[in-house]
Amino acid sequence: MIGCFGEIMLRLRPEPDSLLLSQAGSFHLEPGGSESNVAIALSALGHKTTMLTGLPENPLGRKVIQYLRGHRVGTEKVVLSGNGRLGLYFTEKGCGHRPSRVLYDREGSVYNFLDELVKDPDAWLNDCSWLHLSGIALATSRRAADFSLALVAKAYNKGIKISLDINHRKQLWGWCKEKKERCDYLMKVGEKATVLVGNETDLEVGLFGDPSLSQGELMAGLTEIAKKGDLAWVAISRRESEQADRNLFGGLIYDFRREPAKPRRWEAKPRTITLIVDRVGTGDAFCGAILDGFLKGMEPGQCLEKAVMLGTLMHGVSGDACLIDENFLKQCLADDSGRILR
Repeated sequence: MIGCFGEIMLRLRPEPDSLLLSQAGSFHLEPGGSESNVAIALSALGHKTTMLTGLPENPLGRKVIQYLRGHRVGTEKVVLSGNGRLGLYFTEKGCGHRPSRVLYDREGSVYNFLDELVKDPDAWLNDCSWLHLSGIALATSRRAADFSLALVAKAYNKGIKISLDINHRKQLWGWCKEKKERCDYLMKVGEKATVLVGNETDLEVGLFGDPSLSQGELMAGLTEIAKKGDLAWVAISRRESEQADRNLFGGLIYDFRREPAKPRRWEAKPRTITLIVDRVGTGDAFCGAILDGFLKGMEPGQCLEKAVMLGTLMHGVSGDACLIDENFLKQCLADDSGRILR
């Protein structure tokens, strides 16, 4: 079973979605979060998943549990608390040269007190053969970061494989005053990971703390991680944003398994996306498909094509959750013309 660890929030987006937050009089409300998005994508692709998180014991917490169960994600490991709140985030859809924006409101959420609520982290990990988390799981507070590192260490010692989607979110690391400290936290997880996922900025800034890294320096850093630990794949999503509603989306995989010093490289041709319904969750869909392919023993190039296609398709789906299952994904891989499937 794949355990996905991280915070789930409620996402609020203006209705209609073309409005700025300052214009909005009503919002569509739905749960969302990076790790739960990956859990839902993996469930849609046929895997057994469960969510490791904390929620308030109130109607909003119960709404999230119903949401997860509705997407076939296990909730038996969700910890409920009578204190604390559910985090929120607000999204504003971009248009043309106006970028999309995200506003977080998650301070004091139950998730940040898991160090008190989870009495036996070892038992919490029981039945999990894989643990997935993202950099966001560490970024919300020092308590969350320390608990995340402790949980990853326990999982690693139990022989549970680990994946990290770096997901660098500069807004959330305000408690971490030094860039080096932030990178040290993420690196401690990265060094125990079997699969690393992220875009190039995630790797350069989030993991190594240097936006000016050359390609050679980046690969040298990843090679050092592979030599020290269990790193097998590094999957990189690549996006070129011409405008908010016109993107190119592709990806790379580096396979370190045969020779860490000379990883094999696969690249997927970018796909052009000209009508973006919702960008949120597209990288999580890419990540879910990468993990799906790795766990199923797929050839990296084939897995990458599948991941880029799933990420591309999710640009046309409203909401965080991946609603595209294995069969529909295969149909689109066979024919991505957009013609009606009859």
